[in-house]
Amino acid sequence: MYEFTYTTQASRVVFGAGSMKLIQQEVETLGARRALVLCTPEQKAQAEVVSSLLGPASAGVFDGAQMHVPIENARTLAARANTLSQSTRTVQWLSVAVRRLGSARR
Repeated sequence: MYEFTYTTQASRVVFGAGSMKLIQQEVETLGARRALVLCTPEQKAQAEVVSSLLGPASAGVFDGAQMHVPIENARTLAARANTLSQSTRTVQWLSVAVRRLGSARR
């Protein structure tokens, strides 16, 4: 086995009824000004809800996320991120996993 060290950023999970309305505050907590919402094609409608909750802090929705990301998808996302960064100079990225938003609202 190869020896290696793996370091990750700390995670933060905000859970509970109505927690989605705090999404703008979470972006600010991360020190970001804008967020690009990542989702799978099947989750696009839910991601659009998150994007709308972000208001002007939303950099849009990328619906090309998938498990075991093919290099082509990673390149497409990187190109979009670079375009957004160059056009705004303030974009920082937040990946928001959207899971069954409807059931989380109950």
